[in-house]
Parts: sequence; structure tokens; C-alpha cells
Amino acid sequence: MDHKRRSGLMQQFIFVGPTSLFFFVIVLIPFFLGLYYSFTSWNGISRHVEWTDLRNYLHIFTKDPSFLHSFWFTAKFTLFGLVLTNLLGFALAYVLTRRRSLQD
Repeated sequence: MDHKRRSGLMQQFIFVGPTSLFFFVIVLIPFFLGLYYSFTSWNGISRHVEWTDLRNYLHIFTKDPSFLHSFWFTAKFTLFGLVLTNLLGFALAYVLTRRRSLQD
């Protein structure tokens, strides 16, 4: 491998490496740990972890009365948040570009 190619690879590693590391540490590792813990019965302190398979999910969907309320609240909050944020962003972009086009 010549010096120029090795230098290019090193530059890519220097710029992409920290971002990839933070993505793994902050996003991927907690996601997979949460997925693992959702299939267990663990209190967060003890060393004993009991594997429960899908029982946690069956309990949530069939016996937990507050699940549907929480789910719909979260869905409505997300939908309204996305719609309002995008409408506000589009309105601001329109106002800013319209003023500029009127000045030209």
C-alpha cells in the first residue's frame, strides 16, 4: 500500500472513528442491552437474571391496563410533535426565502 492511500485511510479513520465509537457506545449498546433486558426478569441490582422469553411482552399486551393508554399518548405526542415541528420549519423557511426573493 502506498503512502498516499495509507494517509487517506488514516484520515478517514481519524474523522469517522470517534463518531462511530460514540454511536456504538451511546446508541447501539444501550439498544441491544434494553432488548436483552426486556426478555428477562431482573431488578437491576442482583446478579441473578431470570430469562422470561416472551412473558414480559405477553403481560404487557394482555394484562397491563395502562399499556394502551401509554401507547396512544406516545403515538399522539409523536405525531403532533412531528407535524407541528415540520409545519413550523416549513413556515419559517418559506418566510425567510420569500423575503429574500422579494428583495432581488
